[in-house]
Amino acid sequence: MWVSALWKREYDQSRLFLLFVPVVHFLALGLQRMNKWFFTDPYFVAGNLRNLKNMTDPIPAAYDFGSFESVGRLWLMLAVFVLALVQIGTERRNGSQELLFSLPYSRKIIFLHKWMLGAALLAGSLLINTFIDMVVVPSSPMSPYFSIVYHLTQLGYSLLLLAAIYTLALFIGTITGSVAFQVILTIVTLMLPIGLGPLITNSLSLHGAIDIAVPSGIGIELQNTLNISRYLTLSYDDFSWLQVLGLFDLLIVAFFCGMLSYARNRTENNGKLVIFRAWERAIRILVVLCASMIIGLFSSSLFNANERLGYDIGFIAGLVVTTFIMLKIAKLRFKV
Repeated sequence: MWVSALWKREYDQSRLFLLFVPVVHFLALGLQRMNKWFFTDPYFVAGNLRNLKNMTDPIPAAYDFGSFESVGRLWLMLAVFVLALVQIGTERRNGSQELLFSLPYSRKIIFLHKWMLGAALLAGSLLINTFIDMVVVPSSPMSPYFSIVYHLTQLGYSLLLLAAIYTLALFIGTITGSVAFQVILTIVTLMLPIGLGPLITNSLSLHGAIDIAVPSGIGIELQNTLNISRYLTLSYDDFSWLQVLGLFDLLIVAFFCGMLSYARNRTENNGKLVIFRAWERAIRILVVLCASMIIGLFSSSLFNANERLGYDIGFIAGLVVTTFIMLKIAKLRFKV
């Protein structure tokens, strides 16, 4: 269902920001391509072309294996992250959410229009700058290596990846009660696979259970698969259909969870870390376990004679202290 009033409201709220994003994207992608092939010393351009002629598969190298697109994705990721904060967290903080909920539209429709604005921003910026790049490349000295498949693959991959991250940030905004915790929890969610794998592996290793639990090779592969932030700078040669399927699943799950959570938001819970008891309990347990493992590993380094005993002492102490702290924090209300 399309509601022009809701669309106009979302657009007006972020109009200057939306116009600024494609320009920054161009500076990261199109301008950098021009710098390499048009505004560089001809001697270096000739050297690059000679190197490409000696390669069996020169197209990925001609496009620098997608490094310019990776920088563009990083900028766009930051842009949609800020947009998600404005659309959910900032509205919650400044009180405009109550006014929005009083409008004669369902909350699911409101959430849908918020998401559509972000999706339109991503699609528009990627389409415009992909088109510019497709004009620049055939006009440059690297024109013999122009590949329509490369450009379309980068376009589709970037759109799916960034839409999934944006939708995840929106979903996290619907379950958190403040802008600050929306920022923290989104960053933690994206970074968690990087640190959680080593935490679990080292903890199991100290107890001699690493071989029984998960083989290290499988653990590393699983960690890399779940590390969404890694996909932002992934080389063109490393794209796979498995990644596409995983990102699509994340997009769908985050979208429907976000829509359902937004529909059940209670404004009286604004200011809490997490506004749903089930999510608050799950996040609290995860924080307590991670903090306890970190304290346990630190404590094990202090007990050279018996690292396992040191870990157990630190883990139990961390479990008690962090549980107490999280219970106290959960009762507080924040204005930011």
